[in-house]
Amino acid sequence: MRLEPRRSPPIRENDWLVVVALSGAGLISYGTLYYCVAAIVKEASHDLAVTEEWLIGCFSFALLASALISLVAGRLMDRYGAGTTMNVASFAGSASKLSSERAAHCLP
Repeated sequence: MRLEPRRSPPIRENDWLVVVALSGAGLISYGTLYYCVAAIVKEASHDLAVTEEWLIGCFSFALLASALISLVAGRLMDRYGAGTTMNVASFAGSASKLSSERAAHCLP
C-alpha cells in the first residue's frame, strides 16, 4: 500500500492579499528595527564607552545567532509543537532579561 503525499490546498485570490499584507508588515517592522539601531548607536556607544563599530558588530552577530537558532527552533516546533516551543522560549527570554537586569548593576 503506497501513500500519496499530502498536497496543500490551492491558493485562492484572497490568500494573496494576506501574503502581501504580512510581507508589508514584516518589511516595515524590520526596517524600523534597523533604523532605530542606526539612530541610537552614537548615543549608546558614548554611554557604554565603546565604539560605534563594536555596537553595530554586536547587532550583526545577534542577527546571525538568531538566524542559526531559528533552524533549531523550527525543528523543535515540528517535533513538539509551536506552543511548547514558544513557552520554553518565553521562559528563556524572561530569564535572560532578569539576568541582564541584574548584570546592569555591575556596570560602572
